[in-house]
Amino acid sequence: MDTAQKIVGLAQSKLGCRYEYGGTGPEVFDCEGLWDWIMRELGVDDYQQGSAYQFEKYAHVTDLQQGDAVYFRGDEPELPYPGHVGVFVGMESPGVGRMISALGEAYGVCYSSFSTTVDQASEDPGAYWGATRPADLVAAEPEPEPEPQPAEVTTGPSIFTAAEAAATEVPLVPEPTSTPSEPEPVAAFTERRTGPADRRQAPAANQPTLVPPQDEDPGAATPSPLVKGSTN
Repeated sequence: MDTAQKIVGLAQSKLGCRYEYGGTGPEVFDCEGLWDWIMRELGVDDYQQGSAYQFEKYAHVTDLQQGDAVYFRGDEPELPYPGHVGVFVGMESPGVGRMISALGEAYGVCYSSFSTTVDQASEDPGAYWGATRPADLVAAEPEPEPEPQPAEVTTGPSIFTAAEAAATEVPLVPEPTSTPSEPEPVAAFTERRTGPADRRQAPAANQPTLVPPQDEDPGAATPSPLVKGSTN
């Protein structure tokens, strides 16, 4: 939040407070006392007292901004200086500004509107005289210090000479070499297939020999069936 926003926020915090001539807060104000309290809250203890003296002492601005002090002719038109001051909060419409001020016993601290056309020649109470920028009097807040960053680690030059470096080198131990060994036999689960030659091998001694049956002679006589009780 910048200083101008702080000024407006402080003025808004006193809306509804009672008006009293010469009041400087924290609960009772006149128009000049409201500004005096705001500036003290912002750390400015030597802010000029009196709207007339403020208007004469501080530089005038024409580009109204939030937090500016706006000045007006007071109830005594014969006086050659402003008699009322408020806190500018923004534009209500083109040519019409909005402010917070301690407006009088009937209103206390309240919002009000005003014409932004400067008219110091007018004798009408409330004629706009101009503006100053009290925010410029407030010291800027110091910038936060950057967080410390870890120191960068750098490698410096070697402190050894070439001979010393060679003497301090650790000899490399050669890796052991191994003779490849014969692969272990792997149990084979391979089915032994037999071919025709194997089938012609002689049977074992304890295995009976199978003799294929002989074909009968088709010319041989077929014995007649024996009939009981008959004679040749």
